[in-house]
Amino acid sequence: EYMGTTLHGRISMKRSSKRSTADGRAAGSPAADAAPSNNAVALPVWMVRWAIITLSIVSIDALYVLGRPHTLEGGALFSIFWPYATYIRYDERYGPSGDAFVIAQSVANVFENVLLALFVLPRRNTRAGVIGMLVVCTATFWKTVLYFLCEICSDFRFTRRAIAEEPLLFSLLGVAPNAVWLVVPGLCVWGCAQRLLR
Repeated sequence: EYMGTTLHGRISMKRSSKRSTADGRAAGSPAADAAPSNNAVALPVWMVRWAIITLSIVSIDALYVLGRPHTLEGGALFSIFWPYATYIRYDERYGPSGDAFVIAQSVANVFENVLLALFVLPRRNTRAGVIGMLVVCTATFWKTVLYFLCEICSDFRFTRRAIAEEPLLFSLLGVAPNAVWLVVPGLCVWGCAQRLLR
């Protein structure tokens, strides 16, 4: 009888020990703490700010391009988009050229902005938001690369005059602003990839 009681006590102690160990792991043991949360990745503040800036600038740009000829000089909406009258001198693709690429780019910009506004920014503190930002910035980067390549491969069809007559202003007003859409999205792609691969 004594041996039976002792054996029963040992079995009970083992069961209690297993329960305590399991509870400890669930409550906060190193193994449990090391398990990654699905939402452990978030966008840094500078990327969120860039997304907001992108929404503003790209929306204006898309409205201008897709609103032509009403947004051109003499059009009903020119008073809103008058700064483009200067930019056109250095990138004639934005004038009444009928260039298909700039129209297609603007349509793509609309889709990117919808993704930023309705998916990325509301989920900026989640892994899904980081993936969305990675997708948008990858598209922006390569779209800008194509923009430059199209101009180079067309023998500078839309910028030839500005390059020949006003090379300094062309660099400042034609090249530098577009280069920003290579550098910053490229940094965003790198940053998002680093966070997702941790």
